[in-house]
Amino acid sequence: MITQRDIEVFKFINRYGKSYNEVLGKTFFSNTSTASKRMYQLQKQGLITFWKTSLLSPRRAIVLTNETKEFLENEYELKPKNTKINVSTIHHNILEQITDYHLSKIGVVLRTTISEHSKTLHHVPDFIFTSKNNQRFNVEIELTKKSQERYKSILINTSKDDVDGILYIFETKNDIERYINFMPKDSRLLFIDINTMISNIASLERINPISQDENLFSLKQ
Repeated sequence: MITQRDIEVFKFINRYGKSYNEVLGKTFFSNTSTASKRMYQLQKQGLITFWKTSLLSPRRAIVLTNETKEFLENEYELKPKNTKINVSTIHHNILEQITDYHLSKIGVVLRTTISEHSKTLHHVPDFIFTSKNNQRFNVEIELTKKSQERYKSILINTSKDDVDGILYIFETKNDIERYINFMPKDSRLLFIDINTMISNIASLERINPISQDENLFSLKQ
């Protein structure tokens, strides 16, 4: 039996062309184990399938079968996305998907691409997030440290676009400590780790990130 949650999962997977149990365990399900069990049941029904990633973690990507793609197209007018697996960007994509899901609960998330948005934006972030009070933020998923010159260039180019802040999202709080004072000083820069963001949105209905002005020692409390 297909549940309404299953349909929402299918729509979410179609948004990216693929997803992972590691993502679903932090979005639609309470943990990765529960997500994995449900995906196995849906696989047995021929509604999703698995592609090997050649990585130890995640070992498999979840993709929709042709039957499910046709269902989404016929019932919800959702055009099926082509599935591409780029091993070098899988972990970035996992964090992207988790971020997208949770930010969508408190505002509007626009996925950006170089091909589609470089003509209208001076810098193309991973997402553009618009809050319920119409504040607009560039969202950057940060897994690899760039040079200071590169960050300066991003800040200069972003200043030409209409944004209220630049939100950097990291895997852990320790990552914030490594970046926050390394990056150029700018009042628009905001920082948060993914688990804190999830918790804040669930309990406070807001992101509640930190700025460069805040004491780093507070991160360890």
